[in-house]
Amino acid sequence: MGTKSRMVVAGVMMASLLSASIQLPAKARQGARVIVERKDGATVSGELLMVKRDCLVVDGQGGGVIVGLGDVHLVRIVKKSMAGAGLLVGLVGGTLVGYGMGRESPGSQSREQSATLSFLFLGLPCGVLGALLGVALGKDSVLEKDKMKPFSFLFALNRCARVYDPSLVIGH
Repeated sequence: MGTKSRMVVAGVMMASLLSASIQLPAKARQGARVIVERKDGATVSGELLMVKRDCLVVDGQGGGVIVGLGDVHLVRIVKKSMAGAGLLVGLVGGTLVGYGMGRESPGSQSREQSATLSFLFLGLPCGVLGALLGVALGKDSVLEKDKMKPFSFLFALNRCARVYDPSLVIGH
């Protein structure tokens, strides 16, 4: 296999790993971790169970909490950092691509030298880029209710809830 085809295969594998997501049914689906900030400054945190036209249902530490939409100032959707996954994919992918390129070039490098050089000159930089991309992808989303149209606010939260409400789809 040529160098270009190896790079294409490695790129496709990295892209598929980073973009793999599966829609799960409600029983197996986990709601997003959220922090709901009320207008009075109080916060409720936990798993977003359900979104209705007039309230949010959050599974907090003390059980289910119903928060009326009139009381909501903002909702922070807490995402897990993907820095570790990005670092790993970048290190492995960069090292493999570099090793493949090094093995195809004419020279008297041993396998160990080629692997070491590919790790140092391509694996580490790709790992750092992957970690930075993972940090950027894992950044929390903040939805401020007063800065959004009401239906857009509900629609964005509905996508993150454990129980999806089809009546909140745009156009209904």
